[in-house]
Amino acid sequence: MTADLHLPRIALVTAGFASGGGVPGVCDFLFRAIRDDGAFAVDVIDLATSRADPCSRLLFRPATWPRGLRAVPMVRDDGHPYTRVGANWAEWEPQRYRSRRLLDALLSRYDLIQFVCGIPAWAGVARRIDRPVFLQVATLAVSERRSLWAGPGRSLRQGYGRLVLPSVARLDVAGLRRPDLIFAENRSMVAYASQVRGGDTGVVFSPPGVDTAFFFPGREPGPLTVLGVGRLGDPRKNWPLLVRAFFGLPPATLARSRLRLAGLGQLPRALREEIAASPHAARVEVLRDVPRERLAALYREAGVFALPSDEEGLGLVVLEAMASGLPVVATRCGGPEELVVPGETGFLVPIGEISSFSARLAELLADPGRRQSFGRAGRQRVEREFSLAVAGARFLSEYRRALGARPVVAAAPRLAFNGSPS
Repeated sequence: MTADLHLPRIALVTAGFASGGGVPGVCDFLFRAIRDDGAFAVDVIDLATSRADPCSRLLFRPATWPRGLRAVPMVRDDGHPYTRVGANWAEWEPQRYRSRRLLDALLSRYDLIQFVCGIPAWAGVARRIDRPVFLQVATLAVSERRSLWAGPGRSLRQGYGRLVLPSVARLDVAGLRRPDLIFAENRSMVAYASQVRGGDTGVVFSPPGVDTAFFFPGREPGPLTVLGVGRLGDPRKNWPLLVRAFFGLPPATLARSRLRLAGLGQLPRALREEIAASPHAARVEVLRDVPRERLAALYREAGVFALPSDEEGLGLVVLEAMASGLPVVATRCGGPEELVVPGETGFLVPIGEISSFSARLAELLADPGRRQSFGRAGRQRVEREFSLAVAGARFLSEYRRALGARPVVAAAPRLAFNGSPS
C-alpha cells in the first residue's frame, strides 16, 4: 500500500491484474500516469475473476465458509504490488460484481475510486461507497462475449456463459449508472452510457495511452513480417481470419513474407492443425507468453501490424504498433475505428472478410514507401493524442476537479523517429 499519507489517495480497482491483456495494460497506463504526476498516492486493488479464487468464499468448498473473504497483498511477476480481494460464492459470476463489507472497508480508505475493468458491471461493488467513483470502460458483456459463446452450446462453459449473461448484462446497466464519471474508450460506449444515464453529462471520451519511449520505431529487417498480438486462445481475436488472409497473399509476396502471432496462451487445436497442414506452415511463427521487452522488439522487427478481431473495446495493441511505427490493417470491430486513419496510418476492413484483409496486407507488403509513410503518420498520431502525458492528462484533470488539486498540463510529446527512445 502507498506510504505517503499527505497526498489524496486513489484506488485503481481492476480485475485480472496479473493475467496480462488489455485491461491490465490500461491499469498500468493509469498507475504510471498518476504516479509520475506526483499529486496523488495510488494503489491497485484486484478483484476475484475465477470460480476457484483463493481469496474468496466458495460455494463448493465448505472449508472456505468460516474463513470468509480475504484481502491479500500480492506482487505481480514484474514486481508490481497489488491487493487481491475475494468475493462471496465466486463460482457464480454475478456475485463477483456485488459489494462486500471487506471491500467496502478497504475502499473507504481512499479519496477516489477509479475502476479499470473492461465492462461496467464491476462498478457495482462500490454501490455503498461514499467517495467519488470513476469508471474506465471499453465494452459491454454482451458485445464482449458474442463470439465467445457463438455456435451450439455443447460445452459446460458455453452453457454456463449463456446462463449468467442476462444477469451480467443487467449489472452492466446498473454499473453505468453508479459512477460519478465515466471514461469511455470509444464513441459507441459514450453514446450508450449517455443514453443509459438519461443524457447525463458524466460521460467523456477518453482513450488510454501508451509509453512512446518504450514502444518506438525500429529498422525493419528481412523477411517481411506481418505481426498479430493478443490472447492466442481468445475466439474474439479471430486468428483463423489472419492466418487464411496471410496464406491467401499473392505467391510472390507470400514467398518473401512471414506471419508472427504473439500473445498469452495457445492457439486452438483446430487452427494449429490447419496451419500444420498448409504447405506454407513454415512461414507462420507462434510465440507464446512473450515478455513485454521482447514484445516491444517484435513490433520493431515487423513490417505490418494486423488485428483481425471480431470485437475490441479499443485495441491497446494497435496503439503499441502505431507507436512502434507500424502501418495497421484492422477490422472495423469497434476500437480500431478510433485509432486508425484509413489511407493515412493503415486500413480498416469489414469484420470476417478474408479476401479484403488479404488484399490490404498485400498492398502494404508490396509498397515499402507506403509502409514507411503510414508508420510515420501513426507514430505522430500516437505522440499527439495517445502518449502517456497527453492521454494521462485527460484523467488527471478530472481527478483534480473531483479532489480540488492543482490543474495539470500535459507535457509536450517527445519525438523518436530514429529507432531509439528519445
